[in-house]
Amino acid sequence: MKAACVQCRVRKRDTSQAVGQYVPRLPPKRRGATACLECRAMKVRCSGATPRCQNCHRRDRQCTYPSASGPTRPALTRVGKLSSPTTSISIPVVNDDCTHGQSELSIPRPSALPSPSDEAVSSLLRDYFDRLYPLPSFNFLHKDTVVQRCSESTLDESLKLAICAITALYFGQHRSEHGIWAQQSEKLILDRLERPSIFLIQASLLTIRYRAGVGQFSRAFILAGLTARWAVSLRLNYEHSSLRPIAQEVRRRTFWSLYLLEDSFCVGLKEFELFDSETIYLQLPCEDEDFRDERPVLTGFLQPSKGLEPDVLGPRGAFVKLAFIRRRIMRFQADLHRLRNRLAPSNQYPPANPQDLHWHPRYATLHMSWHQCHCDLYRIFLIGYPESSPHAAVERMTSSERALMKERCLGHAEQIVKVLSDFVHYKAEQHMLEFDAAVCAYHAARLILFGTYTERDNAGLPMQMAISKAQLCLDVITQFFEFSAHLQPMRQILERAIQQHKRWLESSDHRAVATADPNPHPPPGISRDAYMRQRLAIHSLLRQSDFVDDSRDAAPEPLRPLLNWTVSTNDDLIQEPPSEWDYRGVVDPLNERISTEPNLFCGIQYGLDLPGWPGEGAEEPSAFIWGFEEQFMARDGRPNIVFIMADDHASKSISCYGAGINHTPNIDRLAKEGMRFNHCYVTNSICTPSRAAILCGTYNHVNGVMTLDDHINKHIPNVAKHLRTGGYQTAMVGKWHLGEGIESQPTGFDYWSVLPGQGLYWDPEFIETDGEHVEPGYVTDIITDKSLDWIKLRDRDRPFFLMCHHKAPHRSWECDEKHKQLYKDPVRLPDTFSDDYKNRAKAAKIAKMRVAEDLTYQDLGLVQPDGGRRVGEPVLQEKGNSERKIPVPGSIADLHSIRLIDKDDGTVFTFRSHAELAEFKFQRYMQRYLRTIQSIDDNVGRLLEYLDSEPQLADNTIVIYTSDQGFFLGEHGWFDKRFMYEESFQMPFLIRYPKEIIAGSVCDDIICNVDFAATWLEYANLPAPSYMQGISFRPLLQGRTPESWQQVAYHRYWMHNDIIHHAYAHYGIRNQRYKLIYWYNEPLGVKGARPGGREHREWELFDCDKDPLELFNVYQEREYQGVVREMIRMLERKMAEIGDEPVHPKQQWLLGSL
Repeated sequence: MKAACVQCRVRKRDTSQAVGQYVPRLPPKRRGATACLECRAMKVRCSGATPRCQNCHRRDRQCTYPSASGPTRPALTRVGKLSSPTTSISIPVVNDDCTHGQSELSIPRPSALPSPSDEAVSSLLRDYFDRLYPLPSFNFLHKDTVVQRCSESTLDESLKLAICAITALYFGQHRSEHGIWAQQSEKLILDRLERPSIFLIQASLLTIRYRAGVGQFSRAFILAGLTARWAVSLRLNYEHSSLRPIAQEVRRRTFWSLYLLEDSFCVGLKEFELFDSETIYLQLPCEDEDFRDERPVLTGFLQPSKGLEPDVLGPRGAFVKLAFIRRRIMRFQADLHRLRNRLAPSNQYPPANPQDLHWHPRYATLHMSWHQCHCDLYRIFLIGYPESSPHAAVERMTSSERALMKERCLGHAEQIVKVLSDFVHYKAEQHMLEFDAAVCAYHAARLILFGTYTERDNAGLPMQMAISKAQLCLDVITQFFEFSAHLQPMRQILERAIQQHKRWLESSDHRAVATADPNPHPPPGISRDAYMRQRLAIHSLLRQSDFVDDSRDAAPEPLRPLLNWTVSTNDDLIQEPPSEWDYRGVVDPLNERISTEPNLFCGIQYGLDLPGWPGEGAEEPSAFIWGFEEQFMARDGRPNIVFIMADDHASKSISCYGAGINHTPNIDRLAKEGMRFNHCYVTNSICTPSRAAILCGTYNHVNGVMTLDDHINKHIPNVAKHLRTGGYQTAMVGKWHLGEGIESQPTGFDYWSVLPGQGLYWDPEFIETDGEHVEPGYVTDIITDKSLDWIKLRDRDRPFFLMCHHKAPHRSWECDEKHKQLYKDPVRLPDTFSDDYKNRAKAAKIAKMRVAEDLTYQDLGLVQPDGGRRVGEPVLQEKGNSERKIPVPGSIADLHSIRLIDKDDGTVFTFRSHAELAEFKFQRYMQRYLRTIQSIDDNVGRLLEYLDSEPQLADNTIVIYTSDQGFFLGEHGWFDKRFMYEESFQMPFLIRYPKEIIAGSVCDDIICNVDFAATWLEYANLPAPSYMQGISFRPLLQGRTPESWQQVAYHRYWMHNDIIHHAYAHYGIRNQRYKLIYWYNEPLGVKGARPGGREHREWELFDCDKDPLELFNVYQEREYQGVVREMIRMLERKMAEIGDEPVHPKQQWLLGSL
């Protein structure tokens, strides 16, 4: 047996194997003297191969070997050319035309390097502040402070060197020295790695820009992450109110310049973001004049919810907000219009008189960026364009819609070129352009070429003009950024595209124009999963960097027969398809999945969150587009969720809310054993829209269900889809009321059995996957039976989610036989039953939902006569309804002649006064309403009894009871809902979860029905997708209220002047004390809405502490004017946050009653 070496003896390796038997084979170890410089720096084995070793070949890096005589022996560079044989390792060489991914590790560090002279520093500082400082990326330094410290030799050395390096690079000065200055600055920065400071961050910002400019993208990318860590360690993302105005603004601008770096690196990819916008609590940068004069001003925040907002937004702050908006363009289209309207007249484009306008670079870049936002939004609809959505998905849109999207996209691209042309014409000689302007020009040129090429009249003059505009964009990019290796791929693509279109125009056969990605393959070694999920923009530094996933080096690979272990692994790489504008034969592995899942594309207006959209119709959790991590798929004790919802159940008709008009012991158990919410509100007080908001976790303008006549689109995402793909069993039983057609049927549920429309109280019909079935019996009992049957047959190894939706107590209030004798004692009339609606909006008096006037015979269980009492008497009948209203007699004689007959027992009722008739209707209404609720209470008891029969099941099940909205029980003389007044606006909400909720607890914080879905997902250990607008209120259930919790509720009723109730459209907001309502009275083209009442537009403000009955509108009261202004600002912020549009301009809002 062969003796084992020392290493084998230490590792206890078996050395007795025969020669030729399979063993891993590694490159021979080479001493440091014979390894290449790159391997020596990385401390890895070097194969010693020429012209490049195996490591350098795999990483596509320059390979240089040291020679005995001193000079290095360079190998082939990336472009296949030999480096100069005279390059010495003792002299650092950093030229403007550095190779694409050259590694600094192979550049030796000299012991002493020259610093710029005082004259050079003075000249470069002057150029920096005159020419670079106006650009948003470079405006974080305070000129007077920097110049003074430089003259006193107290300026941070790394910052001084970084300023000199970046300025010299931009303006072609000190070509042989600026690379050395950048290297010195970076070394000083890294020497203080553990001691971050504001100067270190500022120097790093400039160094990152420099590294990107000379093509060292990998180094720039890593340094950016390090700088972001320094920034948050110093809490630069928060305000520092104790500082002087200049110091405050310097730290703000420094942070925002770092924030803008993301557009160079990640271009919207969340995993590479430097900062989460939710963690930024810093004001936007102010204008240069305010900065210079040390004038503290309110500039607002990146997101309106973080603090107060100014009336006029300056260009500095606007540019940062535009960067933020472009990253979330799908969800914030409305922000663009508001932002432009808030610009001062002098900053608007086009200017009234171009000759009088000072064309500052930030002015041009601001408006180019504004138009680029629209291009980013609409280009996804351009069939055949490389960055468009898949053909099959867009084809589902109508041709007119696609044409409109194309027209908008190309129109904004034309505007970008126009702004650029005006800037070139009117600019001052010393003006520079921001990097973002080059990106906008690049996209505009490609869009214009594409748009012209795909038009019918695409030859001759139109194409010549398009080529001229593209050439202008290329010329400007070249003029201002010729030095930049960062933008070189962009210039190359534009040059190639222009030449292709010129040849196409000159050719006779007009062959199709195609564009190819300059990097059609992923970088060597990047994982398949990462590449499938990422599509980086052409100007992304991350795309141009040469990072290599060297995970394979963590363990030796087995030999392959007849092949050396260093063989190329191109077989493992994904071949990205070429982008062809005629879209023939192009199949993207990512887009192919989208094209077969139409639900992934619905709701694109509000943000296509692909990783958060589950596929509909699949049977397994793998239907999720990307698949959850295993941690989300494992149960880990996740709770079951039973969601019980009634229809039109007012809070005061649940005894635990304390009104004392009825007794609901089983529903009360949820409050006694869990938590009662006193301020749960509906976002649209009407059945169908409320159910859509609960199911989707979005407001109605987002989910598209704004009125009773709207049906839900089954392809849009909902909470049941997320729960099912997250491992939950899901079921929906009872009232669906979101449409019965195939396109509106329940999705995301393993089992569903739903009532058509409103459904019937007795012998109801149910729609299921196999058709329609009639179930004999009372509807509330049947819904509970079906729910219990499904729970009993569930898979006990997986958690479940059940939506149990009752029809009761919806109009026409038909009770179970066993409850007919309940509630015969009269109920006390509400204090506001005889409301005269004085000092209120006209909408209150116009509404047709009074107990005394608008109830029908069927509502009250009375015999409906076939005609009038005498010849010629008009018959009051609701339009679109076979039911007739009970007439309201005018005279005493008419009153005495009224005979109302109970349809069950034939009892005849007569009346001596109008008040007696009105109270009869009220008592009859309340009896029927409360009796239907009694059946719900009984059946809630049945469900709780079954859950409690298995203690572990009860402990691990969240049980919720609520209603789809509130309901008027005679308050203000009304029945029904729709309005934002408290009885209609407030939803009952009771929840029990023994593991987490303290029994008998009460919560007075504000929650809304859009918050339900996000809360369920958090309890299910599933991430809430970005399209969801609700917020999980799990902390409230745990007994703690976060400081950031929004104590506001937004409501909007869309179905203006509906044919039955004549309820007017309005929106408003409520906080813990005040309620603001705006009656805008416009149909806006939504289904079921009708014109009328425009003359009654007006505002209401109620002080809910002093006026809980909402009888006194104090909107015009002098003492409440401060409250009015604050509530309007709160309403504006909330509407902006959720993307809802005010109906009338802001200046009209402030006029009071319109």
